Amino acid sequence: MKRLAFLCALCALCVQLSMADSFDDLKLEAVNRPRLVLWDDDGCDMTHYPYQRPELAKEPASVRNFERVFLEATEGTKADVIAYSGTMGFGFFTALRTGADVNTNRFAGADEPWRNAVNEFAAMGLDALDMATDFARRNGKEIFLSLRFNDNHDNAHPDIMLSPFKRDNPEIMVGHGGKVKCCGPNAADFAQEKVRAFARKYVRGYMENYDLDGIEFDFFRHPQLFRTVAMGGHATDEELATMTRLMLDFRAMADEIGRKRGRPFVLCARVPDSFDYCRAIGIDLDAWLRAGALDFLVVGGYFQLEPWSKTAEKVHGYGIKCYASLDETRIGQQVAREQKGRMLPGRNSTECWIARIAAAMACGMDGVNLFNIEYFDHEVQRDIMRHDIRDLDGVDKLYFATYVGGGGYFPQHFLADGAAYWKTTGLNPVFPRRLPARGVHSFELVFGDDLAAARRKGLVPKIEVSVMTDLPEGRLPVVRVRGKVLAGGVQKDGVAIFTADDETFAKGGNAVEIAVPEATMLRDFSVRVTFATSPHPPYRPVGADTGIRGIRANRLPLGFGDARLVENRHKQSLRQRLVAMMGNDGLTSCRGIVPTSMGTLSEHTDETMCFQKLLNLLGGKRLHARTGFLGRNDGLRGTRARFKASLSSMPSQHCAASTMFFLTSASVAPSVKHPGMAGISAQ
Repeated sequence: MKRLAFLCALCALCVQLSMADSFDDLKLEAVNRPRLVLWDDDGCDMTHYPYQRPELAKEPASVRNFERVFLEATEGTKADVIAYSGTMGFGFFTALRTGADVNTNRFAGADEPWRNAVNEFAAMGLDALDMATDFARRNGKEIFLSLRFNDNHDNAHPDIMLSPFKRDNPEIMVGHGGKVKCCGPNAADFAQEKVRAFARKYVRGYMENYDLDGIEFDFFRHPQLFRTVAMGGHATDEELATMTRLMLDFRAMADEIGRKRGRPFVLCARVPDSFDYCRAIGIDLDAWLRAGALDFLVVGGYFQLEPWSKTAEKVHGYGIKCYASLDETRIGQQVAREQKGRMLPGRNSTECWIARIAAAMACGMDGVNLFNIEYFDHEVQRDIMRHDIRDLDGVDKLYFATYVGGGGYFPQHFLADGAAYWKTTGLNPVFPRRLPARGVHSFELVFGDDLAAARRKGLVPKIEVSVMTDLPEGRLPVVRVRGKVLAGGVQKDGVAIFTADDETFAKGGNAVEIAVPEATMLRDFSVRVTFATSPHPPYRPVGADTGIRGIRANRLPLGFGDARLVENRHKQSLRQRLVAMMGNDGLTSCRGIVPTSMGTLSEHTDETMCFQKLLNLLGGKRLHARTGFLGRNDGLRGTRARFKASLSSMPSQHCAASTMFFLTSASVAPSVKHPGMAGISAQ
């Protein structure tokens, strides 16, 4: 009998060990799943519904309209993760089943065309996080909760964002009973067990009640945790240990609930990019990473303290991946207020975002987190996210010496001596440099292009360097890049423009020096890289038979990347592209072309312009008014519908609805099936 009991216990132990091994394998698989682009939703699509889509304000709330506010911008893009927020302050959410407070407040006296729609959707049995999860699943993306750990917008908007928990427990706020020297006075003080217990409660609520792939603990929104720091000091050793224990509680909770549901949670955190700065505010990253509290780390935000390469190397030393958080720049807002608009344009352009991504990847980052770009036009977001960020050579870029650092977000706002941790030496127009005569300013510019690789693709780079100063007309600064002086240069309206050759910048960090002939203000610096197609681009075979009339057998331009003629990076005209693929004779026999995605037939992002350009080439008339650009992107179905409608305006010998073709991403086949392109086949 004892032997039987022993054998039963042994079998049970073996089963438990086997299950443990199986869960550990699942966890390892989940952690190592390929992720390059994380897209943060910000969560205002519910509390400010329908936000920047006023045309939806008079329509009934619906799942489709909710998706159209922010989420649909990720459709068809390379975004791997949707990080959905819905945090309106500490413990105050738009999700309904967390065990914490649900924000149903409205802005007092606001006359904006938005509203808090939590109750409207709840009456239909709908939850913001559930809808975001369903959207992510349908589009093949992971869904993470982006949990803002101590969001402090309730300082500015207490009417809608100050939670009942804070109202009922005012002593938990860092500014209670005294005047803070930094941080927001309404921020929660995590030195208090009441605060930590509440956090454990709602984190468990999220894990148990939502079908999440992972959780991002967002400590950058905002980087404030303790009254000690708010009053001008640094976090104590005890406070550091307290936060480490809390993070390990979350780790244990995630593994416990993950085992029960048979699928692990991936945990990450978004933090300032300096380990030393983090420690000063109460985050002991070394302890967190040594203990395995996190599966990967997202660093940076509205300010960057250290070079990406240094932070990535340190994080990689713990055996986990590191992602750069690229936040919407706030520099322009502050310059407009304080420097009378004296800055170079373009920091929120598509080319600049591509440059920032390329620079981060060149520094060894494993991917990027795109934060607060959900307010951009959906087409702009798609342009930013449609590329494979591991290969951006040949895509136009606009680099700056400094991309972020303005709009009220500075390290000293969350740590009294925070400015001392600023180790980057760029050039921020919010803080222009006053240089004496023959003065020199030095900094490092990270260049994300491999120009030799671009040339191998048949692309010819053009590099333009711009320096903004207050020098008078005719007086130029001297610019050195890696010790080489840029020759020539012209000046207009205080901006000196130089042309650089292929050898000037190398991929990675580049030492830049700017010397001025007389005392002046040095304000801004940028490098624009554009690409033209070589007269003799290389070609590659794509198969024995394309199945498409008019294309030269077996060959497509290598420069078109994934065998589509739609890549935005190639600046040849549309006619040049078509001639390169078909020859002049091919143009006359071609019946029509359908793009694989919106706005990609040329350098334009407005798809109507692209279609009109194509129709003009093929001998068509102007598009009917009913087929014009609708001011939004409604996916491939809408693209197809608009293009088919436009066919009626073309002579029948040039195009017919039944004889269209398009190119797939991997090959060109006689028959193509695609959701939203039903009925279109190759000829």
